[in-house]
Order: sequence, then C-alpha cells, then structure tokens
Amino acid sequence: MRDLMAMALQGQGHRVETAEDGRDGWKKLSADLSRFTLVITDVRMPKLDGVGFVKLLREANFSGRIVVFSGSLTDDVVASFRALGVDSFVR
Repeated sequence: MRDLMAMALQGQGHRVETAEDGRDGWKKLSADLSRFTLVITDVRMPKLDGVGFVKLLREANFSGRIVVFSGSLTDDVVASFRALGVDSFVR
C-alpha cells in the first residue's frame, strides 16, 4: 500500500518520501521537520506504532498536517489520535 500511495501522489506532482516503519519515519522527519508539510501514517507499524509516531511529531512541534490511513481504526485508536490533533482519517 505504501508504494502504491507513493506512486499515486507522485503522479499528481507531489514529492514523496517513504519510510519502512515508525522509527524510520521519525528518523527522516526529525532531521528537518520543516521539510515536510504532510505526514500520512498507519496505526500498526513495526518498531514504533502510529500513536507513538504522532506523539513524537507533536512533542517536536511538527506544524504540518497528519493523516492516518489504516484499516485498523477502532474507536479507541481514533480517540487517541484525535487527542494528538490528527487532521484526518482514511479507512
């Protein structure tokens, strides 16, 4: 899914960078948060899950938009993300 989404976004003219897991995503973003205007994340990821990833983004004052794209969105998970100020959800 990650690769398909990247190809679709690139086809629309967006610059896209992907990460294999939450920790890799955090490593790429934390190097220069201002380089990114949008983060699309999943809930279930190895090494660092989506909620933990978004917590790190918020603690670092990431000012871009955050979208959670997942088939694993329970009411509790959505509530956790909403408390962190996630902008949108795609199921």
